Amino acid sequence: MRPLTIGFIVAVAVAAGIALAVQEWSPGSGCSREPAPGVDWSGCNRQALDLRNEGLGGMIFAEADIARSALAGADLRAADFTRARVDRVVFDGADLREALFDRAEGPRASFRNADLSGANLGKAILPRGDFAGAVLARAQLAKADLQRSDLQQANLEGADLSETMLARADLRDARLAGTVLARAYLMMADLRGLDLSAAEGLTTTQLAEACGDAETRLPAGVERPDTWPCPALEPATAGSREGED
Repeated sequence: MRPLTIGFIVAVAVAAGIALAVQEWSPGSGCSREPAPGVDWSGCNRQALDLRNEGLGGMIFAEADIARSALAGADLRAADFTRARVDRVVFDGADLREALFDRAEGPRASFRNADLSGANLGKAILPRGDFAGAVLARAQLAKADLQRSDLQQANLEGADLSETMLARADLRDARLAGTVLARAYLMMADLRGLDLSAAEGLTTTQLAEACGDAETRLPAGVERPDTWPCPALEPATAGSREGED
């Protein structure tokens, strides 16, 4: 029995080595592979990368940790960040059309001037994010956490923000034609001067928790809340964005 046992152990070791080699060298997968279009980094820990202006369309980052990485200006069309950790990742100016951020997590991630047209950020947890000037047309943001995020001048036309957490978010000068805001949480959200006339699903009850002014335009049939203007907005906003880590 001893020779058979030794032979079996050797066979298992050889098979394991072959499997490892196949995994390491199989095209499109493996954490050791260089980033490139279609490469699969699912579950990989690759923090603090510099991938600015790289072509990474269709790359898979599902459940990966890429915190503090720089991806500004990168081509990330249809990239998959499902459940990824994107804490403080800089996506400024990146092409993220049709990208997947479903349930991704990342406080203070920056998407300034990025193109997220048609992207899926459903249930993403991205508080204090910077979306200023970003294109989120037709994006799916239902049930996302965007508390204290900067959405100034963002294009949210046709986007779904149903049940989205927008407490203390800054939406000034955003484009909201056809944006669905049903049951969105707007406590202390900055809506001053905002054109909400073509937004969908808004109620006076929601708006009463937000901060608008005489220049805020509302949808037909929605009454201006008695709580406007909101004098507590400016100090609350300043305190949330300065001197906090």
